Amino acid sequence: MRSVVRRIVVAGVVGASTAIVASTIGVAVAHAQTGTIVGRVTDTTGAPLSASIRVLGTNLGADANVDGQYELIDVPSGERRLVAHYLGFQTDTFSVTVGVSQAVRHNIVLRADKHTLTKILVKGQQGASETVAGALQQQKNADNIITVMSADEIASLPNSNAAEAMARLPGVTAERDEGEGKYVEIRGTPPDFQHVTIDGADVPGTLATDVRAVKLDDVPADILGSIEVTKTLTADQSADAIGGSVNLVTKVPEGAPHGYVSGQALYTFLDNANLSGQGGLTYGGRLGTDKKFGFLLSSSYDRTNRTLNDVEPSFTAERIDRETGGYMVVPNGSNFTYAYPSEWSQREYNYYRTRYGLAGDLDYRFSSTSSVYLKGLWSAFFDQATRWETNLSADYGNGQDTVINGVHTVPNFKIKNTVTNRGPIEHTWGFTGGTKQDVGPVHLTADLNYAGSTATTHNHLEDTYKWAQNDNYGYTVNGSKLTPQYFFVGTAENSASSILGQIKDPSQWNLNEIDTDNEQNNGQIVGGKVDALYPFTIGSLPASIKVGAKYRNEHKGYNDYEPQYGYQGTATLAQFLGTYTDNSFYSHICPGCYALAPFGDIPRVQQYFNANGGAANGDLFPGISGQTLADNLNSFAGTEIVTSGYVMGTLDIGALHINAGLRVENTDVGYLGHTQANSADTVGLVIARGSRSYTDLFPSVQLRYAIDEYTNLRAAFTRGIARPDYIQLAPYVNTVGAESASVTSAITIGNPALLPEYSWNTDVLFEHYFHSVGVLSGGAFYKQISNLIFQRVAEYDGPISGYDGYFVSQYQNGPSAELWGVEADYQQHLTFLPGALRGIGFDVNWTHVESRATVPIDTAITYTNNSGDSTYHPYRGQPFRHSPIPRQFPNMVNVSLMYDLRPINFRIAGQYTAASIYQYGQDGTSNPTSGDNWNYPHWQIDTQLSWNIFRETSVRVAGTNINNEYFGFFQGLPGHGHEYNNQREYYGPTWAVGLRQGF
Repeated sequence: MRSVVRRIVVAGVVGASTAIVASTIGVAVAHAQTGTIVGRVTDTTGAPLSASIRVLGTNLGADANVDGQYELIDVPSGERRLVAHYLGFQTDTFSVTVGVSQAVRHNIVLRADKHTLTKILVKGQQGASETVAGALQQQKNADNIITVMSADEIASLPNSNAAEAMARLPGVTAERDEGEGKYVEIRGTPPDFQHVTIDGADVPGTLATDVRAVKLDDVPADILGSIEVTKTLTADQSADAIGGSVNLVTKVPEGAPHGYVSGQALYTFLDNANLSGQGGLTYGGRLGTDKKFGFLLSSSYDRTNRTLNDVEPSFTAERIDRETGGYMVVPNGSNFTYAYPSEWSQREYNYYRTRYGLAGDLDYRFSSTSSVYLKGLWSAFFDQATRWETNLSADYGNGQDTVINGVHTVPNFKIKNTVTNRGPIEHTWGFTGGTKQDVGPVHLTADLNYAGSTATTHNHLEDTYKWAQNDNYGYTVNGSKLTPQYFFVGTAENSASSILGQIKDPSQWNLNEIDTDNEQNNGQIVGGKVDALYPFTIGSLPASIKVGAKYRNEHKGYNDYEPQYGYQGTATLAQFLGTYTDNSFYSHICPGCYALAPFGDIPRVQQYFNANGGAANGDLFPGISGQTLADNLNSFAGTEIVTSGYVMGTLDIGALHINAGLRVENTDVGYLGHTQANSADTVGLVIARGSRSYTDLFPSVQLRYAIDEYTNLRAAFTRGIARPDYIQLAPYVNTVGAESASVTSAITIGNPALLPEYSWNTDVLFEHYFHSVGVLSGGAFYKQISNLIFQRVAEYDGPISGYDGYFVSQYQNGPSAELWGVEADYQQHLTFLPGALRGIGFDVNWTHVESRATVPIDTAITYTNNSGDSTYHPYRGQPFRHSPIPRQFPNMVNVSLMYDLRPINFRIAGQYTAASIYQYGQDGTSNPTSGDNWNYPHWQIDTQLSWNIFRETSVRVAGTNINNEYFGFFQGLPGHGHEYNNQREYYGPTWAVGLRQGF
């Protein structure tokens, strides 16, 4: 049935496109008694408005573009009445006399409706989509389903980066890390299903392990003019966006030169409270008597100092072997008697996140139909941090622990202390230069673009210290699954205090090992495109045909070099003690419950290493063998060239607007990895290469029915693609550590046979826009996904025979997956209320997503119990299981209470994401050692108050995460009492006070 539906959709798209193309041949260029109306729509300050213009008494109409330009062709000659609509502005009706075969110009100036709330943010003249009204107007006029976030909305809440801002949109959320949004997800699809552009320039992924996903915490939000989230693709857009496409739009110069400067101080409250700062400067406008030359420069600086408390326990599951009566460790949730934490990783972080951003625009408008431009942005992100980790573990299993009244006592605990400095330097950029020209009735656009991202780590250190005491103590645990605690026991019942004293004594910690970290990840894309749009009419019906071609050449590479050095001297932590302390670690959960080793100082260790690690004294730091092999096995490179072309047509039949198109994309991909010649080879490597070429068709149909000027009913049928990551395709074999390969720690191999993922998408949406600048919308969507990529653990069977029988981790294609959901958005100011109450408003959006993936199970994997039974498997006899798609949030909610009435602008907003599977486990049960890994649900509250105290001067007070929400992961099965915490970290609330001055 589904294949029949696909054939019908493809046939319909091809037929509609062919009919529209054929009609251009049989229709006269213009009717004998018609003419053309052209012009520009602006507000009273001269800023362009993308208004809707209609010719009364006909089917003719047009939407002005982002520059405010509009064109109405084949308008019957004589005097004609026209009407212009734009949200938040008074409707304008006017008369134009149309001459036969002539073009008449009529510029339109719209005035703000006195009943519409005026913005109070202090800034210069804005482009069309930089205001809330402009963003909603762009959504309303679009052929497809999009959501646009304006600069005004971005600035209305404390959104430090692009991901944070987008997470407040309907159907969009952000994966969080280090206290901020990081990757975006659209309609519950994972980050690799999203496509990111900067002013239309395709951006490569940021990190080696997520080469398709762009880290949007790199990009400061305050240099953006708007953010466009496309949820259904038209044929003139790249098809690699199963979830959706994100376009970061820089600010556009409009009006006389104007600017603003801003700054704020931030204070984070968690343990060692930290002072931070942010600042920005924007200046630009248009010059000359005709305002033909435009320029704009935006800059941003953001320094966030943040403390992080994190506890990451590891659980062990046990059950009683009915044959022997003994204990055994098993990876099956339905058979273990109990589970207890056998290891704690207690982590204190001190972050120094510094973000820089520059964005600009240069353009020259020769006329209303001819212009050239250069625009884009560059950002740098220094994600520096020091991490102090106290790791405590103990023996477990085989009855070594004891259970008395539900309290588990575990003997022989071991303890380790590591100090790590982290600080990848990341850059993201995208630049586009092009021209827009009208050649007769044809609108031509040509762009060249260059974009890229890098992530570099240079000589970062991790110092490991070994506890000098004997590992002969034990601990008891409280049995909690989410916040487990331990209590020391020893030779005497009251010996806990002496153990704690030894742990906190720096002289009891001997320097044991120094690891270094050097990584270089680089991605660049060079491309260009050409589009030609020809508007015409079929009888009295407006229509258009658009054709185009695009070329994209991407290079991606990753180099790894991480030498390790053992230490054979007698230095202790007392020689490298730092000044940083935290006496209240996790105190809001359990004061004094977690024992932390003293905090070491990385620079002191670095100096000692430099002075004693050379050739003369190299015996103090002998290198650990095999590390060069691991570095090379981790490194890879890839190229991808996508050449595409499309044809797309539009037709208006009364209130129905049809957009139908067909896109073809050819992909040529090459990849390089490393492998060993044989299992005994620990030095020599073989370079493994591969390539592939394939061509795909992507039909699309978009329907928009205008119930009235402010209400649309939409439907869309589209197809998308998600290409595999380079590291997944590269034909490498990484066997470092294979001697201990197990279900939970397997060797890894690439998969050159991995296929792209494809999705057939169906979307429907109802939307009503309020003249007072708001929207009420609701819709549903369905995605049928084939070739779903997931990470699978199975038994290795070649090509290196020496590893046969080992467990191996590999990315593979699953049979199929489905994703469906609903979303709703309601944004409105209560302008009908009297007096000051009319400033009250609200913005609520909710998205519910469900998915079902068919995940194969390798039933050859078995576990041996104490009696020698090696046939046990939790899914014995089952070829697959059904599960949600990884990294798919089932519920996303944003709730915001607003107040906007001069001189006050206020928001308090809550953001919620439900628990979701982050990564599949080996058996998918509630087992804490091998079940699926889940994100915790997240509920965060932010607020901001802006007060315009004098003309272009405003002050701002903002709070982020004021409820101190936690972030982390748990193993097991949610909702059944089987959630076992394996990462739970807190960041504390952040408050800011700032000033903004226009000039």
